[in-house]
Amino acid sequence: MGTTAEFMLHQFVNRREKKETEPKTRRVLQKCMIGIASFNHKHVKVNLVIALVAFMISFTGIIRIDTNTDQLTYFREDHPIRTATEFIEKNLTGTIPLEILLTGKPDTFKEPAILRRIEHLQEYIRSFEHMQKTVSLVDYLKELNRVIHDENPEYYKVPESRNEVAQLLLLVEADPKNEIAYYADFADFSTVRIHCRFNYVETNEVKRLFAGIAQASSEVFGPVGVKVEMTGMAHLFLSMNDYILESQIKGFSIALIAISIVFNISGMIWIR
Repeated sequence: MGTTAEFMLHQFVNRREKKETEPKTRRVLQKCMIGIASFNHKHVKVNLVIALVAFMISFTGIIRIDTNTDQLTYFREDHPIRTATEFIEKNLTGTIPLEILLTGKPDTFKEPAILRRIEHLQEYIRSFEHMQKTVSLVDYLKELNRVIHDENPEYYKVPESRNEVAQLLLLVEADPKNEIAYYADFADFSTVRIHCRFNYVETNEVKRLFAGIAQASSEVFGPVGVKVEMTGMAHLFLSMNDYILESQIKGFSIALIAISIVFNISGMIWIR
């Protein structure tokens, strides 16, 4: 700091021969800068302490930087992109997709107990304010179970036995379209996914959603050895936001160090 101030001083007092013709305000500024330079020479240790304290305060602020963006609000209220997005979210479904991948051992997801755990996790996810829907293998099995029991609503539930689950899956495999194949690996039923859609919200809300799902997933599937991973566009946007913040902190830190080095070297060269 002292060297930097002294370097700035010499930019003002380099031409003393023109002192008489300089404006009064500039001469006053020169005297102030000369006073600062004199103080720096006499109190080097004080300057170092001040610089260290300033750096520590700045560093504390940097690590507390919190980014929170809602990209939809970047557009004016009558912009087509914003109005279309808000219409879809109000009348149809959420516009932000989130995929939750569940991985276990072969035939893990034919077990009714495991399927009920998926159902429990979906109920928890749907409890979030901005969540519009979740879809998984469980939803299809519950619907099929109801249909084969003459549309009886009492059977809109996960089948009681593994044999019943296997029979429903056999019916699905016979269907040329087989929409359930989008939600389960029919090769060995070791992998399934939960598809979620929620409204466009600020990044802090997305972070809270992810943290809640991660905690609930650990509680629900940790005891049975099922691995849970989150992916999709929502995860991509959140990761990108974190990477941007990290790169900005690194970039500004490197620039600050480089500028300080250049100023100090320039000041020392001028003094010599």
